[in-house]
Parts: sequence; structure tokens; C-alpha cells
Amino acid sequence: AVLKHRKNVDIILIDTYSTLNFYYALGVSIIAQLINIPYIPILRGGNLPQRLQKDKKKSSILFKNSKINVAPSLYLETIFKQIGFENTITIPNSIIIALHSKNHQEKYFG
Repeated sequence: AVLKHRKNVDIILIDTYSTLNFYYALGVSIIAQLINIPYIPILRGGNLPQRLQKDKKKSSILFKNSKINVAPSLYLETIFKQIGFENTITIPNSIIIALHSKNHQEKYFG
């Protein structure tokens, strides 16, 4: 899919887990790097800290070359930064319902 749609894609989002999917994410990231399309791993795996320790070189290929790494928790962001992946931010899975109320939307978006 990455190769097929490469001319119509500005960025690739990669759901990244810690088990077999890790290798899928790694493969997609390598293809993206070869065809010069930026990518963002979205960190989903609870065992990613262990994967970082187990596969340091592969992790470096995947996470150091990304545009940014998106963690759902400050915990994962902290672990990634401690290991040297400074290009990691937290975007929580949960949202604040009040920020999406009709009144709030009208206040900010007219």
C-alpha cells in the first residue's frame, strides 16, 4: 500500500505495537525512508520499553528516523526520551468532553 499510494501521500501513520507488529512497523518505516515519505509511529504496545532494550538497532532505525513518535501516555514518552528518542510527544487517548461541547465549539469556531 505504501508503494502503491506513494504519489498521493504526504505522511504515513504507523500503529506500532511491541510484538510481531513491530516488524511490520519497521518494514513500513524502511520503505518510507527509501521513498522519502515522512512517517509517524503511534506507540500502542505496552511492552515497547522491553522491545527498545531487546532490539536497539531496529528500534533506532524505526524511531530515530521518524518525523515524530506519538505516545498515548507520559510514561511511554518518558521511556522513549530516556533511551534517546527525543522526538517523542504525548497525545493522550482520552479527550476532555467539555472541550467538544457545542458551546465550546461555538466560542472558538463561530
